[in-house]
Amino acid sequence: MRYEVFQDRRIQVIDIDDTNGEHVIEFVDPTIDESGSILAVYGSGDGWSDAQVSISPKVESVSAEFVEWALSVARRKM
Repeated sequence: MRYEVFQDRRIQVIDIDDTNGEHVIEFVDPTIDESGSILAVYGSGDGWSDAQVSISPKVESVSAEFVEWALSVARRKM
């Protein structure tokens, strides 16, 4: 498993190329939700220009600072 550090927390980063041609990068923070990703960045292969962000409905909110950090990690990977 790959991890990145955000504010002294280990965030699991899952990088997936699915069979439909979508590239998905999920961010799992076990201190917020142990059962799944709290935020995902995905796109259909055209790189950063078509990327979208999805926030899990299981979490009440995600800080803007976390979103900004996650987007910078995802941008490096896409």
